Amino acid sequence: MNRASLGLCALAAAIGFSPSCGGSTASSDNGDGGSDAFSSSSGGQGSGSGSGGTDAAPTGLAGFAFIVNDVVQHPMTCVSEHWEFPPFPAGTSCDPSPNGPPGCSGVLKAYLVNTGHVPVAYYATNAWSSGYVPGELTGAQYELAGVLSAGAQVNITSVFDGGLTALVGSAEPFSEPDAGYAFDEGSIPWPHGVSGSGGATTMYVALVDVQPSCIRVAQQW
Repeated sequence: MNRASLGLCALAAAIGFSPSCGGSTASSDNGDGGSDAFSSSSGGQGSGSGSGGTDAAPTGLAGFAFIVNDVVQHPMTCVSEHWEFPPFPAGTSCDPSPNGPPGCSGVLKAYLVNTGHVPVAYYATNAWSSGYVPGELTGAQYELAGVLSAGAQVNITSVFDGGLTALVGSAEPFSEPDAGYAFDEGSIPWPHGVSGSGGATTMYVALVDVQPSCIRVAQQW
């Protein structure tokens, strides 16, 4: 395994679901009186390859799941990017205007879930430039930031516009040491005022990106 995987059963258990681990879905109350059914996306080069598989992030690694319309997305297999995801659902189109409002056809819900054992800070917006810090707001019109405890989730539908999606950070790396260089991962000094360090002085960061094929995007931290 060359990066933190995005587990279905462990993900479901972490946020209070009652998964049927022998199948492909897990369901539970989503907090709004209804229920969600998480299933595994069959799209993308990484699907079924083990690179974004069905185990939760192991001890020593941070982990997150990117979920669209209650379907857990799996990253594509790219040479120098670990966290590029194919568009979902197929044929979706997004509003490219940086002035918003954000939105993609067919996308009813998009969110991030912390599937690891340590807190994960996040920053999500629809218009990117550079110099962002997970957990810190910038004053942009459409943005979300915060820190997710283990098993917690955040709905990012209001800022989701395809392409660059979120920057996440944690006291533990998101990939195994032997995973090789990834252009969409790095590290920064732990930012003052952002909780969840557990005493760490380094924040490991990863960039969540949605693209039709593997491309190198500008680092945003």
